[in-house]
Amino acid sequence: MGHRDSRGVAGLTKRGRLAGGAPIASGQARGKARRAELLAAGWRHELAAEEIAIRESAVSDPDPCVRIAAIGALARMSKFRAVDLQHSLADDDPRVRRRACRASWAGSSRPPIARECLPLSDDPDLLRSRPPIARECLPALTTALDDPVWFVAVEAAVAIGECVANDDAFDDFPLPGATVEALGRLATGHPEQVCREAALGALGALGDLRGLPAVLAAIADRPPVRRRAVVALAGFDHPSASRALAAGVDDPDWQVRQAARSLLADLDAGVEA
Repeated sequence: MGHRDSRGVAGLTKRGRLAGGAPIASGQARGKARRAELLAAGWRHELAAEEIAIRESAVSDPDPCVRIAAIGALARMSKFRAVDLQHSLADDDPRVRRRACRASWAGSSRPPIARECLPLSDDPDLLRSRPPIARECLPALTTALDDPVWFVAVEAAVAIGECVANDDAFDDFPLPGATVEALGRLATGHPEQVCREAALGALGALGDLRGLPAVLAAIADRPPVRRRAVVALAGFDHPSASRALAAGVDDPDWQVRQAARSLLADLDAGVEA
């Protein structure tokens, strides 16, 4: 993906100069100066005049570190939108894609774009009734689960789990099958252990029964993955999940046994209460 040159952040830098009038240094020093400005703008929660230029830097700046800083600034301003996620996930630099996934949920107890990045239903009539940008962003995080760079896939899985866990609207609408299936593939088939663990965490946060077979299959994985699978089982209300959780107390690995016992104790305490 090509990135056209950008002259800077309007209101922060103009015509190659800093806001105070000093010329911007070339090369690495220039990149550092622009990153610092973007970080400061995000913490100051700058208004619309700077927002447009910051969004421009997130997409078009030739320096990937500046693009990352711009995404972070938009997230801190609560101005990171579904369309920004789409653009950034098409970036050539995997670090930018990772930051975009994180920006879709981090920094807010209620992610502002959760409902745009993930569909609320498989119902075509409902999807047609939603704004066009929501339909365009529908596959964004799900597609990122198949990113060739493992740490992008990890952040995509975490983002999906966090978006759903922090938005009550998802309690009333089923997630799309494609999202659950992609998480299942990641949880059972990815060569990187950390990707499998992240996907299991997301499946547990979702608690969608369509993802339960993948969690049960992960019980046969390596000990750290088995432990994550046991924790994820607590998110499912199903006899198979209860049986697998009970069986975890006899796992050969002590951490898996400890996790199963702790979760069972919590469940028993909840029943008694």
